[in-house]
Amino acid sequence: MKLTTTLNLIRSKNPCNSNEKASRLYGWNCLIDYLGKDYPEDREINLLTILESNGIQDCLWALRCTIQDSEIISRRLAVEFARHVLSIFENKYPEDKRPRQAIETAERCVNNPSEENRKAAFIAAADVTRAAYAATDAADVARAAYAATEAARAADVTRAVYAATKATDVARAAYAAYAAKAAFTAATYAVEAAAGRDDNVVYSSNIKKEREFQKKVVLNFLND
Repeated sequence: MKLTTTLNLIRSKNPCNSNEKASRLYGWNCLIDYLGKDYPEDREINLLTILESNGIQDCLWALRCTIQDSEIISRRLAVEFARHVLSIFENKYPEDKRPRQAIETAERCVNNPSEENRKAAFIAAADVTRAAYAATDAADVARAAYAATEAARAADVTRAVYAATKATDVARAAYAAYAAKAAFTAATYAVEAAAGRDDNVVYSSNIKKEREFQKKVVLNFLND
């Protein structure tokens, strides 16, 4: 699915590095350098362009300010990111199925966002958060559980739109923004889980591999 945004939409979400003197390696300044300073503020920008110019993190961040509804893609991305690092948790706690159940519940909710499934995702998010708290002896393991938490939260966005239920357009925007933030956070937790606790060389290599996986997933969804 093609997703686009504009400079005005990006600016409305307070992007990082928007100050002229800030870093130009990522964020607003990096994108402006790529597009050109005269790029029209209301001209559409494909998220794949942001992926190419800024990288996977900024591309995921931009899900919160797309012209099209990004909710379903965001929720699916959160599930994929969490599932990819699930084994890190299960290798340490093979009997604890709460992260797996949260991911499976989130996926069911993506496929069928019924009220029953949304409530199940809400409960699953709370359960897997407790699993993450219990994994205090291993930060990478806890991060894997937190990634599952975000997948479940992306599925259960009812709380985010509770105050907007009387305005459909406002509600849909709130749904999408909440899911987008959850996908971004799930990706971050997944990277932290995959990084592990090895020496700096291995740590950096693991981060790069996880980000490459996430990039492939995003390309698959946005090129579909």
